[in-house]
Amino acid sequence: MPPKRAQIQSNSEEGKLALAVNAIRNKQIPSIRQAARVYEVDKSMIRNRLRGVKPRSEYVQKVAN
Repeated sequence: MPPKRAQIQSNSEEGKLALAVNAIRNKQIPSIRQAARVYEVDKSMIRNRLRGVKPRSEYVQKVAN
């Protein structure tokens, strides 16, 4: 069964988010705001990931199991 459309979009969004977080941690991009603009993701999502908040999909999987 192919993945649902929302799941496909979520995976690409997670990929962009991971790239943005890595760019900030490696000091390739100096600010969250600039990374959000470059990778087209929300600033608050980047900020949360840098603080250690996990994606919602991980919480849903743990509860379902």
